[in-house]
Amino acid sequence: MALLLVLLGLGGCAALPPGQAGEAAPCGWAVEEWRSIDGGYLDERFVRLRQPVALDADIEGLWFYDAGHDSIFLLEAVSDRLRRVATLSASREVRLRLDGVGQLYLADPRAGSLLRLDTVTGEAQSFTRESPLAPTAVALDRLGRVLVGDGQAGRVVAYNSHGGFEAPVADDLPPLGGVAGLLARDEQLWIADPVERRVHLVEAGRARVVFTHAAWVSPGPLADDGRGGVVMADTATRTLYRLTAEGPVEVLTPVPLDVQRIDDLVGDGREIYLADGARGQIRVLDLVLRGCPAAPGEDATGDDIP
Repeated sequence: MALLLVLLGLGGCAALPPGQAGEAAPCGWAVEEWRSIDGGYLDERFVRLRQPVALDADIEGLWFYDAGHDSIFLLEAVSDRLRRVATLSASREVRLRLDGVGQLYLADPRAGSLLRLDTVTGEAQSFTRESPLAPTAVALDRLGRVLVGDGQAGRVVAYNSHGGFEAPVADDLPPLGGVAGLLARDEQLWIADPVERRVHLVEAGRARVVFTHAAWVSPGPLADDGRGGVVMADTATRTLYRLTAEGPVEVLTPVPLDVQRIDDLVGDGREIYLADGARGQIRVLDLVLRGCPAAPGEDATGDDIP
């Protein structure tokens, strides 16, 4: 029987806003905002973002779907220029994920569709004949399987690279109220359930840990923070939390972020990108350690000293 732990985030190492009077910030992670992306140059013309709602990132740059432009764009890492990858119409709830070999998977719960798009040609086609009823999240694991969260059926299932149905990701995973976020990393799969207000960790095909927190209202998108942890956005409260397999839950933003909406979240190993479709912005965040003595070989942020 799988070991199932419940971690109640009633305390823990929560970072406070810098300079809060009368309180010393304990050692812990906190969020700093570096900049905001409002648009970019496309064919020598500056194009403003309208409604960026879905994100992913790789070595080429930041990929996103803008529902206002009905387009998938790539913001190139080297030049900070935009490239229109494809034009298509999808809902605001669409999610996308890259596979590392030029394919982009799009899950749209409104249309009940799971598409695979060629990032070179911009052509999209149905990935599987057995699409989930409401694909609300998508991820790819280290075996090359496409993992899809079905928000209506309350489960996460795996497909092979040819679109063939394989199996649920874990036989001992309890029924889910919904699936608002998926993150696959090494042998780990993180699942955010906004209905039951939980985050599940599946490891090596077995349900291992269930995370809860007294303040959670609607756990949503998940991002790899590049520092061994996972950042989860509560879309109802506009707050961020950090989770690790060992626990406990850390509060990254004691007060709500200055955003109108958190549509999606992704990490590129260095920074965290947050899509605020209501404002037409992508916010760029960084994680820093506050109140912690620097370990040998690290600076005060916890990053290695070159």
